[in-house]
Amino acid sequence: MRAEQEDKVRHLELEVARLRDALDCAGSVSYTCEADSAYKLTAVTKNVRDLSGYPPERFLEDSSFWPSCIHAEDQARVLRRLRAGDVDPCTQEYRYRDAGGALRWVRDTRRTLPATELAAAHVAGVWLDITAEKEWEERFARLNTDFEGHVSDRTRMVVREAGEHRRTRDALGQVITSARCQLWEAHVAYVDCELQWRANPAADESDRRVVSLDLDEDEEWYHASHLARLPEDNERMTATARDALVGGEPGYSQDFRGIDRSGSVRWLHEDVHAEPVGENAWRVVGVTTDITERKRAEFLQEAVVEIAEAVHAAPDLEDMYARIHSALAQLIDARNFYIALVDPEDPDTYAVPYCVDERHEAPPPTRSSLGKSRTAHVVRTGEALLLTRDATLAMVRAGDLELAGDPGESWLGVPLVADEVVIGVVAVLSYEDESRYTERDVEMLTFVARQIAVAIDRKRAQETLAYERGLFNALMDNMPDYVYFKDTESRFLRVNREGARRLSIEDPAHAVGKSDADFFPVDWREVIQEEERGILSGGPSTIGGLTHPTRPDGSQPWILVTKVPTFDAEGRISGIVGVNRDVTELMQAREALEQGEAERRVLLQRVMTAQEEERESLARELHDQVGQELSGILLGLRVAMAATTLDGAREQVSSLRDQMSEAIESVRQMAFDMRPGSLEELGLAVALRQELDALGRAADIQVSLTAPDGEDTELPPEVEIGLYRIVRGAFANILQHADAREVGVIMSASPGHVTVVVTDDGVGFDVDALMSAPTEDRFGILAMHERVEMLSGTVCVESAPGEGTAVFVCVPLPDPGGLGGGSEDAG
Repeated sequence: MRAEQEDKVRHLELEVARLRDALDCAGSVSYTCEADSAYKLTAVTKNVRDLSGYPPERFLEDSSFWPSCIHAEDQARVLRRLRAGDVDPCTQEYRYRDAGGALRWVRDTRRTLPATELAAAHVAGVWLDITAEKEWEERFARLNTDFEGHVSDRTRMVVREAGEHRRTRDALGQVITSARCQLWEAHVAYVDCELQWRANPAADESDRRVVSLDLDEDEEWYHASHLARLPEDNERMTATARDALVGGEPGYSQDFRGIDRSGSVRWLHEDVHAEPVGENAWRVVGVTTDITERKRAEFLQEAVVEIAEAVHAAPDLEDMYARIHSALAQLIDARNFYIALVDPEDPDTYAVPYCVDERHEAPPPTRSSLGKSRTAHVVRTGEALLLTRDATLAMVRAGDLELAGDPGESWLGVPLVADEVVIGVVAVLSYEDESRYTERDVEMLTFVARQIAVAIDRKRAQETLAYERGLFNALMDNMPDYVYFKDTESRFLRVNREGARRLSIEDPAHAVGKSDADFFPVDWREVIQEEERGILSGGPSTIGGLTHPTRPDGSQPWILVTKVPTFDAEGRISGIVGVNRDVTELMQAREALEQGEAERRVLLQRVMTAQEEERESLARELHDQVGQELSGILLGLRVAMAATTLDGAREQVSSLRDQMSEAIESVRQMAFDMRPGSLEELGLAVALRQELDALGRAADIQVSLTAPDGEDTELPPEVEIGLYRIVRGAFANILQHADAREVGVIMSASPGHVTVVVTDDGVGFDVDALMSAPTEDRFGILAMHERVEMLSGTVCVESAPGEGTAVFVCVPLPDPGGLGGGSEDAG
């Protein structure tokens, strides 16, 4: 009996030793703790030093040490859940700070083991370093992957030497079950240049099913995994193992593929530790981990990079679509694949510029109506759609879809979204398997579709830019004018063919990098350089400037010059664009015309004198009224040009159309009635208040009008209309020249006269200089003087540069009176 018990003890010790050896290769730390204490550790493997940098003794001697390593933001959550004990097994992810001060991520999985004959109830757990996995999750957050980190660091794990063997075996067995990896052991011999493997059975049946494989009854996991591997990987794996073992290496690592029980390809990684047990014989212990999600993420990253490269490398859209298809085929079954793009000018139609189909010929890339197709459903909802054949037919019966042809067994389509607008759909189809595509494929394809949409949108923009550049080049090279671009040093960047002819060079490219100093005489060159330095420093542009230079061939043409600055993306001046037009023939014709006009001028002088008086009177009327309305239209055009939305621009254009109608009506009314109707109906003060309020809002100017309280006094018609025109004329001058933000109008009445004062806070001007300027430069003030003199009144203008302007008008009345209407702001 004693011998039998000793055999059982030796057998138990052997099982524990096997478990220890198996856990030696695990990339996770195992531990146990008391059931009534959430974090008082009773055992921890030595590889905790690799994970944390601290020796195992620190965790065992001080029960508060492990909680103190947890990141402050995670500590309360982790300990609260451990104390609650409402979830078993319990898995948490949190950050901790290692001995070097670095923050690392750990996945902590623990399970409560019930009491046995030899051991009290206790907790077994495993810490897995998932820092690398978290970095991948942050990089591909939208994929929401949950793949395991690559187990690559082989470590040894030792359990407490003392204690009951059965309790230790149960605890370690629970750790292995909790770990998401496959531990295995085998003996290998090298015979006749080949490796011969003999796998030992695992300690527990559940260990052999961590990696999902179809196992026959009594079939070992290792044997099943060998059969499930892809043939091309088997040959490579055999060579890797042979080279490492025969070469005396302590172990090896490798990735390979296998077919799981559902028929899907899974990526696996194995770390193998080898110990010689004789000549050409080894005992090997390995850990196999499912890294399918990691590989998927790597392929996804490669696909995104290939898509980005396709935008730059592909010569056209068709080639780019083919490259996108090739990259996508690494991630998903894309044997049947198409890209559909919505027509930007007609959202109800689309075209299929790229299509690959196993059973049908690709349709031509012509526009078609969206209708009720599956593509249309994705475009209109902006959401991915995954359908089996049955689900597709159910939607057809419900009237939600209309199909033409074979719907396939499984269809997946996701929207292509660029700048928050659905520009098309990318779709894949399986004719054979209704479960070919999963929700994970939906997530993956949705992510890739974002990159595809950006790529397509960018490539479209590139092709559009190339087309527009071609139009620009055609325009440049066929213009009869000399067109050129210069940099900030006045060096030529581009000239057209006419410019090359003017510069007496054969090829426009020969002008690039040169300046006017290389082509023109010194005197003209200096004039050009001085002019361009002013423009480049922010000075005024040259619009329609007339020059009379001497060409290298001695001719003296008349040139009409336009030069304006060009700007970079930050709004800084980056150069000059210029257009030179030869107007020599026009100037010669003008000189001849002026000579003939001079001869006729004497004969027409007397007739024109009488007509001019009438025209001046009409010009004053047009300046004060129609000019005011046209100024409002000009301001409206500026507002329309500054509109940020199409609806805003349309609204402003509609308003401008109404203003233009009003201007036309004003001209028509002027021909019949020179007196505004509002004066007769409302009086001068109210009529001016309404008019100035409307003009002020249109020009974004604050306008105030102050008039005496009391009842309006009836003014003579000529005084009323005269003052109305004078104030409006003054306001028109302010709009055109003052650049003011505030305008004030004060009307007052005294016995025998009425006074009007118009002030603004604009740029002001030199009154004496303006009054000595040519007539056309002071027409507004002259018109005002004319109107006041017609009313037998006086006008005074006070202004200075930078100090605004004030206009004082005083008109006599036949009888004393006042202007009523109260005091009120008009703007």
